Amino acid sequence: MRILTQQFKLPFDTVVRIRIQAETFAGKGPWSFQNLKGAKVRAKPQKMPMPRELNEQISGTLSIKWSKILTKRMAGGSFILEYILEGTKGKEEFKEIYKGQKTEYKLYEPMQGTIYRFRVKARNVYGSG
Repeated sequence: MRILTQQFKLPFDTVVRIRIQAETFAGKGPWSFQNLKGAKVRAKPQKMPMPRELNEQISGTLSIKWSKILTKRMAGGSFILEYILEGTKGKEEFKEIYKGQKTEYKLYEPMQGTIYRFRVKARNVYGSG
């Protein structure tokens, strides 16, 4: 399945009626009947805002929180399957550190004096945003 929303500038949630024709080395097949009910335009979730930074360390734990996607439009017209939190120390490459439905992650015993960076993305059936 190809996502053509950007290529054809189709507005989100628009009903699109389609017909399909197969083509092989033997030639082209007949066109299908038009889908009269149509299909709605869907997309990957929108880009997530950066996690809220919490400089507060309570008993050796660093809490990272982010906002849950609440609207159908922000979610790309599909349920959010999971949030993916990536983190790095200093200038290292980002690594996935959490995948799931929660919107909070606790880093236990962070190294004192280390700069941590985090980013989060949401994933639905169409991909990650």
